Amino acid sequence: MAKRIGVVRLCALTLLLFSGAAYAGNAELTADAFISYTSQGTNNGAASTLAVDANDIAFLQFDPSTLPAGTVVHANLIVYVNKVVAAGSGVNVFALQPSSWSETGITWSNGYPLLNGLSPVNAGAVAVPTSPDYMVIDVTKAVQGWTIGTGAQLGSLAIQVVTAGGTSIVLDSKENTLTSHPAVLDVTIGAVGPAGPVGAGGATGATGATGATGATGATGTGVAGATGATGATGTTGLTGATGPTGNNGSAGATGATGATGLTGATGATGPIGLTGVTGPTGGVIQRTKTATFLLCAGPCTVNETSNWKWSAYEADTVVGCLIDAQTYPTGAALTVDIQKNAAATTIFSSTVLTLADGSTSYATQTGMAAAAALSAGDYIVAKVTQIGATVAGQYVNVICSVTY
Repeated sequence: MAKRIGVVRLCALTLLLFSGAAYAGNAELTADAFISYTSQGTNNGAASTLAVDANDIAFLQFDPSTLPAGTVVHANLIVYVNKVVAAGSGVNVFALQPSSWSETGITWSNGYPLLNGLSPVNAGAVAVPTSPDYMVIDVTKAVQGWTIGTGAQLGSLAIQVVTAGGTSIVLDSKENTLTSHPAVLDVTIGAVGPAGPVGAGGATGATGATGATGATGATGTGVAGATGATGATGTTGLTGATGPTGNNGSAGATGATGATGLTGATGATGPIGLTGVTGPTGGVIQRTKTATFLLCAGPCTVNETSNWKWSAYEADTVVGCLIDAQTYPTGAALTVDIQKNAAATTIFSSTVLTLADGSTSYATQTGMAAAAALSAGDYIVAKVTQIGATVAGQYVNVICSVTY
């Protein structure tokens, strides 16, 4: 039950960013099932896990009408790999809208034909973890092709292994009440601000020097005209008058054009013109997601560390965290650290949190506010470092806001 609370908080939380910038939310998961080639008439909609291997394909159905209308900026499909039989070459994801299958009716016989003619939405095979962990898949291309907002039809994502890749994994379904890690479709919606005006053009650079002249092509030789007729020989004696000059022969045909000479060397580049005035900055899209930790599933103890960790799959920045405690007794107090990479670095430390009203159903207090950068592969955990009173049988969560 403790793990279910943490997942529900992560899946249900939506964050409205700065006015006019962007909105991040989750499309509701309405159905999930897997179809099996070895049992083509069997429906597996009530199964607690989803098999993905050479004979099985997982289907996930979402309701994009629960999202506000707008431009899809980014979308991630997040699934939990419950078991890894073989990581192999990875998986592909296929998308379709409208989605016509039902959780209680889909089988291999009627589900597999839905994928005919579809191409994967991912650019290359998606690698799977080598041990149980979350898997985050970029499906922006697919969701950008969907209709979202009020009245939008259901959309589906199907996960299938790469052909002959040897991958065999098991995913959590929404019916799994033991670990409770249902699939999440996290969507960021917004619009890019208008571009600033173009700055003034720089001055034209000086003309480069003229390249050297290429070699002259060979001269064509025309055909010689025919020789005129020889005049009659006069009688021997005095030399007779010279006969008239014969007509000029016709001009010969023009010879073939000679080969083009080599191109001259390129002239030196002229100096760079002055930089134009910078236009005003356009609107910036800031995308935000949340990292939620179930810290105490019973009485908190000093140096107790959360069983969960939150991993960054790209360059992220943790911008703030808060403590969410359920039914604290009067006077209870605790201090919580947020640590990066197995306590290697403490990036946040709350002040002592004292809750005076023991009857409050939920009590929250902001404890940390400085930003901390994470690289892809880094992870963060929460740790109790000071406690002033026993919190018998209660839950304590830490929720952090992360931008990327």
